[in-house]
Amino acid sequence: MNDSLFGKIENPFNKFGGYWQGIASGEQGLIGFLNLIIKTAILAAGIFAVFNIIIAGYLFMTGGGDPKNISKAWMKITWTIVGLFFVVASVALAALFGWLVFGDPKIILSPTIYGPGRLD
Repeated sequence: MNDSLFGKIENPFNKFGGYWQGIASGEQGLIGFLNLIIKTAILAAGIFAVFNIIIAGYLFMTGGGDPKNISKAWMKITWTIVGLFFVVASVALAALFGWLVFGDPKIILSPTIYGPGRLD
């Protein structure tokens, strides 16, 4: 951009490359942004699951044989695994549905939307 009252203003997303650069330059638009959000949510779910299992292990160690604490730790592990199953199953079902209906498993996971002036 041109110099203004506040100095030279640059888009901060151009520094990161990859998805961010495509979004900043307008190449991927809303679909690219939503894909990035979904992938980030899946990554966050995985990180959350790791921390949950670590906390459950800590509950086991500090439980001192108390059935209430051990039961709490087992419930935490069980629900963490159930949550991970749903995250993995949703991605797998989206790929399976895309493959069965459209013949391409990536069509739902990474869609391409054609707009005016783009016919490739």
